[in-house]
Amino acid sequence: MIWQRYPVFRIFLSQCTGILLANFFNLSFLPFTFLFAISLIVVLSFGFLDQSKTVYRYIYSSFLILLFLATGVLSTHLYSGKVFRKHLNNPPSGSRFFLLQITDQPKEKERSFGMPAKLLAYQNEDSLIKKDADMMLYLQKSKGAKKLSYGNRLWVRSEINELLPPKNPYEFDYRNYLNLKSVYYQVYADSTSWEKANENHGYWLVKRSIELRLNLLEEIQEWDISEQEKTVTKALLLGYRSDIDDDLLKAYSAAGAMHVLAVSGLHVGIVYLVFSYLLFFLKKIKRGNIIRTLILVLLLWGYALITGLSPSVVRAATMFTFVAVGTGFRRTTSIYNTLLASAVFLLLIKPTYLFEVGFQLSYAAVFGIVWMQPHFERLWRPRNWLVRQIWAITTVSLAAQIATFPLGLYYFHQFPSLFLVSNLIVIPLVTVLMYSGLLTLALSVTGILPIWLLKTYASILWLMNSSVKAVESFGFFLIDSIHINRLELVVIYLIILTSFSWLIAGKAWKLFTALTAVVFIVGYQILENDRLLQQQMITVYSVPKYRAIGMYWGNEGVFLADSALLADEDALTFHTKHHWWALNIKHFYLLNINDNHKGQQSFKENDLIWFTGNNLRLYRSEITAPRKKEIWLVYHKYSQPPKEIPEVPELVILGNQIKYKTLDRWVSWSEENSVKIHLLDSGALSVNL
Repeated sequence: MIWQRYPVFRIFLSQCTGILLANFFNLSFLPFTFLFAISLIVVLSFGFLDQSKTVYRYIYSSFLILLFLATGVLSTHLYSGKVFRKHLNNPPSGSRFFLLQITDQPKEKERSFGMPAKLLAYQNEDSLIKKDADMMLYLQKSKGAKKLSYGNRLWVRSEINELLPPKNPYEFDYRNYLNLKSVYYQVYADSTSWEKANENHGYWLVKRSIELRLNLLEEIQEWDISEQEKTVTKALLLGYRSDIDDDLLKAYSAAGAMHVLAVSGLHVGIVYLVFSYLLFFLKKIKRGNIIRTLILVLLLWGYALITGLSPSVVRAATMFTFVAVGTGFRRTTSIYNTLLASAVFLLLIKPTYLFEVGFQLSYAAVFGIVWMQPHFERLWRPRNWLVRQIWAITTVSLAAQIATFPLGLYYFHQFPSLFLVSNLIVIPLVTVLMYSGLLTLALSVTGILPIWLLKTYASILWLMNSSVKAVESFGFFLIDSIHINRLELVVIYLIILTSFSWLIAGKAWKLFTALTAVVFIVGYQILENDRLLQQQMITVYSVPKYRAIGMYWGNEGVFLADSALLADEDALTFHTKHHWWALNIKHFYLLNINDNHKGQQSFKENDLIWFTGNNLRLYRSEITAPRKKEIWLVYHKYSQPPKEIPEVPELVILGNQIKYKTLDRWVSWSEENSVKIHLLDSGALSVNL
């Protein structure tokens, strides 16, 4: 059993439990400090005793678990304390001067340049107050902003703003995403409100690595290949994907091959394998394994440096560093213990990694491959070399997908059913592209790049892009609009773990647990669908520059929005679609608020909208409202309350553009008729009928 065979597994689970307890409960620091000290003393003491005795072994294991439980709690407290010291208790209000230092290379966005920055000081009347806090800095697009780089210091005149929570139901929590990176504030400045103070600050190694990466990106830009091939090369080799067009990104995502365009475990693993094979001769000399291991580690982290030291690359480099050290110094070490030790190490440094989707996906994929793939491969042993390689790639893709698809459903709400086809094409091609691409880049830097090598590389890259687009064209094979909650996520993983474990090792309790979990999730889904079929709800969404109203009953809905929003698929997905998926809305009727498009009904701004749960009607503001309790939406700034109504509505929602005099009339009218009234602000509003 994995619990007994792999002791690091117990350490990992104990540490994760401690991190979760520290994050979700208000635990005191002092008791866990004592627990850590006592457990450490006991563990060190039992290390000198005879471990063959069962009682000693159980006591040792128990205190080892307690030790790392306390470690998880304490590391979270210490990390949170470090972050808290960078949190401004009373953020300075109003416009003032801030001295900021850029802590990563700026990224070009649609309307601005965004970059993480560190607050060094700010103006307070006639004095300058020193302070240390991380934040996001956004600068209006300009020639000066484009030239900024890591380590530059700026004087910025602006306001500091705390990050806001999501304004719509089930919207992506960007604040939490940045909070996990210890960022709690943001600052925006136009081109006239900042100036460079000086440069050459920051860590020397990071600065050199960024400069090297920029030089390599410029080198790739000079290659005689198509622009699309250049952008994919930058992503494939150096992890820079800002220039890739949205259509190609969507094609890779739909085909289940998005991991190719983000330097991660796949790319670092290929680099590790390449140099591991190239350095085989060192095994034959004295202390060759040690030399080979040191060179491999240096090469791994050298590659991590030129790809920008992103969290995914750092995790992958750490993981393969442990693998290299484990295989180099202890040939019999278990791959499970090695991988788990790398996870323990990373969580010790930064406990919030546990809540990052990249960390979860990386380790889930690797453990899926290590655990499941050998069993899949043993199901069939083809004699033909080519068929054997195809089968190996298929089993690797299948194992990784089984291990990660629950996280894909939970975070990304989709399942690419053609992942086997796309990975069967992509993995061999990306392996060849990594080998040939790194060689091409190295020769290009030296100025001796053969034209035939560049053309060969470009042809293979064109083949990969074309293959992904061809797979993506089968759009009906992409299963999307899926919504599962945390409980369902845990239960799905329980089904995977217990059922696969039963298939390879037997034992009735595993099968019983898996079947029980399946019955539970099916019953849960039935009850949830029944509840959703009974729903009657109206939601007014908060979408910048747009108006958006959703009215839902059962699995049907009406969505009223500006025509520009209805045409903006990305904005709809970000602000509203996650809510639709959570409500299990299957049938939609779209209404344009401002103009009439083909297939869409429109209404005028001075119409009075009322909704009873099963009916939607548009009335002129002069017409009295009809029959039964309802919700009214009044958007036009001059819409007047009706003079006579047979029955008052349950709620009146007034748009935030209503004029003051008109608003006073509505307030008086609501008091006379005892009607609840709500004036829209910047946040979303959901009302259950």
